[in-house]
Amino acid sequence: GFLYFFAGDVSEVSVYVHPDYRRQGIATALLKKLRRKNCILTGKDDNIGFTEFAAAMGYRNQYHEYLMEYDPSTSYSSDCLCHVRSDDTFTLCKDNEEVADCHIYEEANTINIYDIYIEPEYRHQGLGKMLLSSVLSELSTTGKRIILQVSERNIPAYRLYTSLGFKIVESVLFFS
Repeated sequence: GFLYFFAGDVSEVSVYVHPDYRRQGIATALLKKLRRKNCILTGKDDNIGFTEFAAAMGYRNQYHEYLMEYDPSTSYSSDCLCHVRSDDTFTLCKDNEEVADCHIYEEANTINIYDIYIEPEYRHQGLGKMLLSSVLSELSTTGKRIILQVSERNIPAYRLYTSLGFKIVESVLFFS
């Protein structure tokens, strides 16, 4: 088994134990060795027994996030680049003011899009779609898998992502 720990603004932890070795206390032992106690425990929705395990370890407040993958064959495409890129940050400006941005994390075969933000006074004007379609046009040329996560509660973002060609590939449970 192994424990995956992501230390961001909110620390997340996932535990994986090979199916042949489950129910032997391995995941429990790994979590007990973790020095941070205020973590979000994540796991795949289809993982049999995960909900019960999380509850037994004292985790509560379940919610879902969807892991979505970009399908360039079904997406809205943008022929123009309307963003400014600085390393892993893409920024959209309007009247010389930064109004939206998103970040990426590149791995060998995958690009993770995260922290998409539109200034509140610029929301519901199509700027998120403009920025993301422009970013996707650039990232699509890499040939890498493009993914992101969205909370089941964030209906506007979910609708935006599906309109751009993202499809749910996995459902992830979160416990705190």
